[in-house]
Amino acid sequence: MTSSRTRSRAIFTIPAVLLLGTLGAIAIPASASAATFAVTTIADAGAGSLRDAISQANANPGADTITFAVPANSIIQVLTAIGVTESLTVDGSGTAGLVMTGANGVTHVLFNVAPATAGQDFSINDVTFDGTAVAGPLWRGVAVNTGFGAPNNDKVRNLTLTRIIGRNVTGTLPGTVLRSFTSEPGGSVTIQDSTFTANSTSVGSLAGGGAVYVRGLNGTLTVTGSTFTSNSAISGGAIFLDGAGGGTPSASISSSTFTNNHATGVGAADPADGRGGAIGGNMVANVTISGVTFSGNTATADGGAVGLGALNGALNTLSIATSTFSGNDAHTGAGIFTATTLGTVSIDSSTFSGNTLSGGAGTLGNSLNLAGSGDVQVNVTSSTFDEPGTTVTSALAIQTTGTSSLTVAHSTIVGPGGVHIQTLSNSNSSVTHSILWSTIAASPDEALISTTPGANTIAVSWNLSSGAVLAQYAVGSGNRFGVTNFGLGTLASNGGPTMTRMPNDGGAAHNTGNPAVVGAPGTDQRGAGFTRIIQTIDIGAVERQQISLAATGSTISPVLPLAALLMLLLGATALLVDARRRRRSQL
Repeated sequence: MTSSRTRSRAIFTIPAVLLLGTLGAIAIPASASAATFAVTTIADAGAGSLRDAISQANANPGADTITFAVPANSIIQVLTAIGVTESLTVDGSGTAGLVMTGANGVTHVLFNVAPATAGQDFSINDVTFDGTAVAGPLWRGVAVNTGFGAPNNDKVRNLTLTRIIGRNVTGTLPGTVLRSFTSEPGGSVTIQDSTFTANSTSVGSLAGGGAVYVRGLNGTLTVTGSTFTSNSAISGGAIFLDGAGGGTPSASISSSTFTNNHATGVGAADPADGRGGAIGGNMVANVTISGVTFSGNTATADGGAVGLGALNGALNTLSIATSTFSGNDAHTGAGIFTATTLGTVSIDSSTFSGNTLSGGAGTLGNSLNLAGSGDVQVNVTSSTFDEPGTTVTSALAIQTTGTSSLTVAHSTIVGPGGVHIQTLSNSNSSVTHSILWSTIAASPDEALISTTPGANTIAVSWNLSSGAVLAQYAVGSGNRFGVTNFGLGTLASNGGPTMTRMPNDGGAAHNTGNPAVVGAPGTDQRGAGFTRIIQTIDIGAVERQQISLAATGSTISPVLPLAALLMLLLGATALLVDARRRRRSQL
């Protein structure tokens, strides 16, 4: 009886499930009939071409996908711009080494993304854009253009470039691989795992970007895992962020490398001309740079690596963390320059070395130059500055007419002058637990100096300085002035993501900080695995990880005593267990 009831329920359940499945398919259709269209020929037009596939996608509602079924290393020469009017993914992963280029000797866009309705996304992956892929006069233009110079420039929501190679693309338009004018609120531009090499534009100042130009974005440009090499523009050799055009772009740049990019300048009157060898910008919101290396970048004016005209608001920040600025050159601010009148500039766990100034006498800021007329806070924590020079140029220079102040903590500053403050209004700065070493023998006081008529005060405590006590100092405890032997190793890889200068065992910086320090970072500049306080905190950016034995002068890793203690505890436990076992056996 029970068996027949079970069979009848099963017979009833099968068609019921089929019916519900059918109804479900009718009630929940695929997302607006999105479809995939395959490119089967490298021809510019006709059936199976890229142009034809995108035309079909434009006519089909939904977020469509373009794939490629052409031979490896195929070159598709796009002879005129291809318009994209709705959400689309161009997926080149099916054809290894897929290359796209433009018409010989012609200036034009390859992909012109200008949707008719809001909320549209465009992404492209695994494609190489090459301006020299076809013999003959060079194609000059922009590979991907979103909105700029076209109608519907506020309809693009999210733009994503993944595993893109852009190389040898030249032009007279801002940006060569990507020119984005995205002003839909909350929109984003994302570049990931991509490479940009030898791209250049000759467009006028304030609209540069040898590889990437972003304007009017009310969201964030995110760049991660990417490489920019030998790109050039009048401003922003690799990337330019333009706050004009109805939006204030933010940027988050991480785990990337910028090498030998150039802001060439043309001698124009605009102050942004020749600014930002790798990254340039003006009127931007928040800029975060983390885990990035800048090396060999140059600017004819300001900011050999990064040059920003201004942050947009008092709450906006330029934040640098775990990054390296090495061998960059500019007239002023070879590492970083900003003329912002608002906001906060923060540098944490980063290294600046070998950056040079080409501006001659009176120019300042091998690592950082802050100019402008407003009230800006500059915070430097757990960072190393090791700059060259035979004349006083200073690693850090604050040259504003406002009340800008500087806070330096747990840092090592070595250079042709350390910190130079020239704020014209009253300001209060502080330097603590830091090394201030002016390597200009005739100017040891340039380690930390203020040369302005304003009533500026610099609170100093627990520092090592090559200079003497100056009138602007509010001297606290633990300082040593007139130091000639700092006991530092050379700049080297001592662990962690950036190079540092290790204090010698028993040297001037080792175990000489505040024994009762409060609020110190948990780690030194090198980050995880490098505890900030081993015995007494060291002065500078790096903490020796060995314990000194005062009687012998030798060192021992703190791990060894802990290991010995653990072994003793294990041994004692074993003896106790054995004693109990013996006692029980005797009962």
